[in-house]
Amino acid sequence: MRLMTGAAALMVSVLLAGCGAAEDEPRAKKSAATSTATPARYVPCDVLTQAERDEVAGATIDYQGEQDFYFPEWSCSFGDAPSQTATTSIRYQAMRSPVWAAKVPDLIDTTPAVQEPRAFFAAVLQQAGVEESQLASIDPNGACDLWESFAEVAGDPADGGVSSSSMTEPEFNFQFASAQTCSEGVYASLTLRSRDADSSAARKRAVQAVKALHARAVDSLPD
Repeated sequence: MRLMTGAAALMVSVLLAGCGAAEDEPRAKKSAATSTATPARYVPCDVLTQAERDEVAGATIDYQGEQDFYFPEWSCSFGDAPSQTATTSIRYQAMRSPVWAAKVPDLIDTTPAVQEPRAFFAAVLQQAGVEESQLASIDPNGACDLWESFAEVAGDPADGGVSSSSMTEPEFNFQFASAQTCSEGVYASLTLRSRDADSSAARKRAVQAVKALHARAVDSLPD
């Protein structure tokens, strides 16, 4: 696990966790060509229990938040208050790894330009040995290799199969801890937002939770 700060850490949080636009920011128009069909039987909110959500947050978070813009079918969020007023919240996701990989260009193109996301992405593609045009049809193992390349290029390689980081965002007076993993054809991530998440204890809780999330998703995700 590694402590990260500044714009590089924010970019890693956005691209690896796949969180998309923040709930209080304007959202880009979603392309119908990249939308993903939703198997009705998969309910991501049920993959973690209420007790587990509270444990990783270090608080009672029983208000269900808004859907994620990029992965509404595969993600869930909870906070200690309704979305716009929550001071502590988590968002977690689990999906087949090709679903995540196919959406990466959209994530890149809506990352603030000041962070030079395209230059970063070019380095990731080179590290992974793939072309952007291949992402729409990438296989599960190749998609997880892409995720590993993201972590390596960002300087936060996976430790025990999980990449984790934490940061402080002074502009919004919030701290974040996130953990991601990808194996067995399943990508899973969890991001905690709170006023004390930029700590080794919070990263450890995020790592343990994302391991449980991934293991259950492997068993429960539809093919």
